[in-house]
Amino acid sequence: MNKNANIQKINKTGKLCRIFSKIIMICCIVGAVLTAIAGIISKVSPENIGIIASGEISPLESVTNCIVLAFSAVFYFFAVRFSKKIETCDTPFSDDIIREMKIFGIAYLIAVYVFGFTDSSFSAGVPSVLMILLLVNSFAYGAELQKESDETL
Repeated sequence: MNKNANIQKINKTGKLCRIFSKIIMICCIVGAVLTAIAGIISKVSPENIGIIASGEISPLESVTNCIVLAFSAVFYFFAVRFSKKIETCDTPFSDDIIREMKIFGIAYLIAVYVFGFTDSSFSAGVPSVLMILLLVNSFAYGAELQKESDETL
């Protein structure tokens, strides 16, 4: 069965997003592991107190960065899942797509909430989350219309 040209574009975009998100997720995991190792190595000892005092290395900073990278990896995991659904869909107006979009939106909301208060990205993140929720509701309505159309035929 030949797919509609627009569906093919949606599938290709989903594939691109999946690849990009997976690369970033892997980088976040590697970064979290390396940061954790650096935090363990840089624990306070007489020979590196001068480095810690100078602000170059801080075990607390290492732990914080490791947690941030781990949360980011989880967020990108959900992005990969959502992108994979888009990549293989026959229509974006399906219950699977809408469910994955909601999960992605919730993960994004948590990411903005957790990281937004410590960063200036909060002011940009909240409108983005609202846009995702708007799209979820729009797609849910589109799915209803498509079901009605399918039942009519």
